[in-house]
Amino acid sequence: MNKINLLDCTLRDGGYINNWKFGFRTIQSILEKLVLSGVEYVECGYLSEKKGGNEDFTQYRSFDAIRRVKPQGNGKQQFAVMIDYGQYDIAHIPQAETDSPIIRVCFHKKDKDGALDYCKQLMEKGYSVFVQPMASLNYTDVEFVEIIQRVNELSPACFYIVDSFGVIEIENFQRILFLADHNLRDGIILGYHAHNNLQQAYGNAKYMVEQRLLHDIMLDASVYGMGRGAGNLNMELFASYLNKNYDKFYNIDAFLDIMDEHLKPIFAEHYWGYSLPFYLSAQYNCHPNYAGYFADKNTLSNKSMRLLLASLPADVKNHYSAELAEEYYQSFQKKYVDDSETLDELKAKIGDNKILILAPGKSLIDHQDSIQDYISDNQPVVIAINVAEEQFRCDYLFCASEKRLKGLIVPDGCKLIVSSNIDQEIDALRINYASYLGTEDLVADNPALMVIRILIAIGVKGIAVAGLDGYSASAEDNYYDPRLALGTSISIKMQKNVLIRKELKLLESHMDIMFLTPSKYCEQ
Repeated sequence: MNKINLLDCTLRDGGYINNWKFGFRTIQSILEKLVLSGVEYVECGYLSEKKGGNEDFTQYRSFDAIRRVKPQGNGKQQFAVMIDYGQYDIAHIPQAETDSPIIRVCFHKKDKDGALDYCKQLMEKGYSVFVQPMASLNYTDVEFVEIIQRVNELSPACFYIVDSFGVIEIENFQRILFLADHNLRDGIILGYHAHNNLQQAYGNAKYMVEQRLLHDIMLDASVYGMGRGAGNLNMELFASYLNKNYDKFYNIDAFLDIMDEHLKPIFAEHYWGYSLPFYLSAQYNCHPNYAGYFADKNTLSNKSMRLLLASLPADVKNHYSAELAEEYYQSFQKKYVDDSETLDELKAKIGDNKILILAPGKSLIDHQDSIQDYISDNQPVVIAINVAEEQFRCDYLFCASEKRLKGLIVPDGCKLIVSSNIDQEIDALRINYASYLGTEDLVADNPALMVIRILIAIGVKGIAVAGLDGYSASAEDNYYDPRLALGTSISIKMQKNVLIRKELKLLESHMDIMFLTPSKYCEQ
């Protein structure tokens, strides 16, 4: 029977979750535990001249940096690093030594010619090389066989089927698996690198080991499934399956210790795993970072998310760019309307009255009495953000999010204002979305900031604000009604706090902003 090998990629693919910052001692501890696990291959991270250089990160600029983290006397394990083609000049790579790691080379379809030549030069320097064409499903059958034939000429240690976007379902996996197995040269290991956006990783891997393939097998997995998008094949689960069914003897406790001691705290701050955005990214054969970027906006309905992902050109879908993501997001949202009548109405309504903006922060509960006193004493025009509750009088309710609009109740005597990105036939005043965006992409269409910009546009010089608390790590502390909470990672929340504070500082040069309730944005 062909040999089954596991390669752990926690420190490399898992690095997409925490920007590869594990900490030096944690890196060493994880590697030591992976040695104890008995897994055959361990990937230490990325080798890159353009990134990394700090010992706390699993992005290394030199082979010496890799040697410093490798456990001594590691026994039978073989260690590997990955080079993303174009990230390390071949001229700067030394001749291989006895302790040099395996080099895994990943590359996009458009770069295959240069990448295969790069692999050849690495092998000439004495390295064991794994060839990994990303997004293998983007190759036609003919193209895939052609690249296998070129790999056969090189005769590297391993050739991979790579499911970069987690889109390969079992029917396509069967087809591409047997294409590879029947055409790959004898002696080359056949590998599979999975992502779990459609929850296919385990099933495909199980199918692969059940077949009587002509080649030895290499399966990539990560502890806790830690990895980009919906994550990778779960190492602890699949290793346990192999123990039970294929006479393997992996130490599952070692994987569980890594989870408990090192990965659970990261998971609490940076979620990974199956989610609707990553499901949609797989449905549209799209880089998962686009789905994650659009989801973090928390403004798009599921239908709009689908339309936006479907609208991305094929060449854009394959290569993630935050700049392009923002460009396509804003282009999708920018549906122009002439909002002069809305501005005229607001200006007439406000007149010389004071203005109170009610954001939906939890402080509305704790300071309800003082807010009511302010409303009674000053009779301001009240503009609520995203939701209006009965305990506060409300003149206008502003919404810039399709997601927030669903189920929104507009109280009697209150007028709804929506931005032009909301493409629904509703009874509402409309403002032009693009006219009131900020400069910081992550919070460009934050609704409270948009309302402040609208008020500046009609000449308002001062406002009072309540409920604009700022984001807390705990979801239940962010809104006066927990049902308003949206699934946002802690790191994104903290980034938003910094950027909203920055935007408010700019806006305060145009108007006075008085906070009636505690806020992270007015702390000294």
